[in-house]
Amino acid sequence: PTQYDGATAALGFNTRFTRAVKLDYEASYARSKSSFEGTALRPIDVVRQNAAVDFIVRKKFICRIGGEHYYNAAIGGSDRNMFFLDAALTYKSRRVEYSVEGRNLADVGTFRSASQSDITDYLYTYRLRPASVLFKIKFSLR
Repeated sequence: PTQYDGATAALGFNTRFTRAVKLDYEASYARSKSSFEGTALRPIDVVRQNAAVDFIVRKKFICRIGGEHYYNAAIGGSDRNMFFLDAALTYKSRRVEYSVEGRNLADVGTFRSASQSDITDYLYTYRLRPASVLFKIKFSLR
């Protein structure tokens, strides 16, 4: 006989400190635990946090700085805590929006994740793109 238990809790909020400064924050916690024939496997605790601060200038310019934090108790070494950093500068005109985004500014090379299902432990390793800059243009046809 096998047994699998999982629980998740999450919260998030966004707030405006002033007309020009806005904060978005989300956090979640998950715990999974499995047992097989009365032998309990090591539980896995996972925490994920996202935060972003927007600086708005006259509703035309928006500077966004954001970060993500991942914690996975089943991963050893420095990959147990992963940090990511992004930034963007956006200019909005009446029908066109221009953006320059910097992604993975901390230049993290790999992302590791671990999870459980019944009696199986899964370990995933993803190779990530290096730090990059992206230019975007959005426009309205109306």
